Amino acid sequence: MSGRMVYLDPTAIMRLVLDEPGAVELTGALRGTSGRVTSVISRAEAQRTAALRDAAAAARAAEILARLSLIELDRTVVAQAATLRPLALGAIDAIHVASAMLLADSLDAFLTYDPQRAEAARMVGLSVESPGADLGAPPSPRVEDEAPAPVVPIDDSKVQRVVDRLVGRLRPARIVAPGPHGTGPATGDLRLTVVLGDWSPGRDSPRQAHEAIRDLGVPVDLTFLDDDDPATTRAGRVLYQAD
Repeated sequence: MSGRMVYLDPTAIMRLVLDEPGAVELTGALRGTSGRVTSVISRAEAQRTAALRDAAAAARAAEILARLSLIELDRTVVAQAATLRPLALGAIDAIHVASAMLLADSLDAFLTYDPQRAEAARMVGLSVESPGADLGAPPSPRVEDEAPAPVVPIDDSKVQRVVDRLVGRLRPARIVAPGPHGTGPATGDLRLTVVLGDWSPGRDSPRQAHEAIRDLGVPVDLTFLDDDDPATTRAGRVLYQAD
């Protein structure tokens, strides 16, 4: 690992900030690196997400970001990001990949825990690493007569990570878990109702929401409602309420 230069995207940075799964392996992979870089937009992404958790997380994010060299968002990066494939790739994702491409000749690894961002980076020839996680594992083959897997409860820490990501990206009025537990009776998927606020991205909210949480590996069934929709009065556990 000695002498390596690596790019950390916000999913990697937040693994370290919140001590999420993979943080130990990622810390090991960073030992001995000679250069650690990220896009300047990671500062906003990571600090905003961390601030939603608590002051300690915000301080930890600032500490980690201070150790990274920042790649400016200039015309070259924007032009490169605009042409990246697939076209369904989100703009923020494309900017991170394009920023890393500036250092392609000297970059040893693009560190991410986002499957779509990882695939886009591979498509342009970057070496992608996700210490402690396997983003490329194929789905297990289905066995028709196999007994259904037991429902595994989703612990509160995972729910909180999902809520933090959604709040940071969507700026909703509320996030509610319908019913007493907020999980589907058959699948165990997390069910959340996102009540959109004045500053939410409107029709683009579903796409941005799934983009924000896809690397967490938590199955989530999201419903989006406007704040004046009568359905917002249904009972449920309020997980987030805007001031």
